[in-house]
Amino acid sequence: MNYFVQVEKQKLVVKMWWQLQPLLLLGVVSFCATEDLALDSVAQGGSIKAQNYLGAWEGKRYYRAEDTQATWSESLTRCSSQGMVLADFGSTSEVAAVAGILDNFWYWTAGKLIPTFKWETTQGAVNVPVIEDDSLCVLINSAGFLHDAPCSGLAYTLCHT
Repeated sequence: MNYFVQVEKQKLVVKMWWQLQPLLLLGVVSFCATEDLALDSVAQGGSIKAQNYLGAWEGKRYYRAEDTQATWSESLTRCSSQGMVLADFGSTSEVAAVAGILDNFWYWTAGKLIPTFKWETTQGAVNVPVIEDDSLCVLINSAGFLHDAPCSGLAYTLCHT
C-alpha cells in the first residue's frame, strides 16, 4: 500500500473519530441518565416498567405513569404509589414547557373543581352535604391546552417528582 494512501486513511479515521465522539458521549450520558432514573424509581419503591420519563423543567421530573389510561382518582393513586404527585403547574411558562415534552395524548393533572356552594338569596354557605354526579378534573395535552373533563373519564397519567 502506498505510504500517502495509508496516511490519508489514518487522517480520515481520526477525523471520523472526532466527529463521532460527541455522539458517543451523548449515548453514554443518556445511558447514565436512564440508569439514574431507574435507581430513583427503585429507591422510591416504584416500578421501573411503570415509569416513562418524559423530561424535566425547573427541578421537576415528569413521567407518564403506566402505558394505560386511567380515571383521575386512579391516576392520583398511580403517582403516589410511585413516590410522585399528579402534575401541577405554577405558571403558564411551566405549562408551555411541559406541553413541549408530551406526546399527542391527554394527561390528567392535579387540577380538580371542588366547588363551594352558596345560597343565592343570602350568599351564606350551604352547610349541608351536596351530592355531585361527577366532578370536573383538568387534563393537559401537547398543545398546552388545559381542559376540564369528568373525573371518571380515561386519560394518561402525568406525574412529577
